[in-house]
Amino acid sequence: MVPSKAYEERSSGSGAPPADQDVRQARQGLRAPGRAFPASLVIIRSMAVKLTVIIDNPTDPSAFEAQFTSPESKELLATIPYIQRVESAKVFPKEDGSPTPAYRTIDIYFVDYATACAALESPEAGKLAGGLVNAATGGIRFLLSDIED
Repeated sequence: MVPSKAYEERSSGSGAPPADQDVRQARQGLRAPGRAFPASLVIIRSMAVKLTVIIDNPTDPSAFEAQFTSPESKELLATIPYIQRVESAKVFPKEDGSPTPAYRTIDIYFVDYATACAALESPEAGKLAGGLVNAATGGIRFLLSDIED
């Protein structure tokens, strides 16, 4: 499918984004016969889509952390295809001690929408999501977003 390393997208000097066909050809290193990409603008985009997982405050934070940080969970995440990068963040507690709007976020980056969908349909992603849903007793939300420059 789509290579997991950065690719070049070339567009016209007008500043308009390249046409879908141009993007596909650029990703594959192809050029249509008789059609060259202008060298006036080269955009390097290695990650264009991200899945954000928002974990709401679990009823037992230590049990969630044990599941989330387990070697099995990390190994399972590493087997999901096409992932470019993963960021995990724990929300700072509020100074007044009141509940935070969420407990933890996980951002998983992909090259493009089709690649993200293929990765998220994999058995490995399903197994990891199932484990997260079970461990996130306060609730969980998934957002698939287009990264804007």
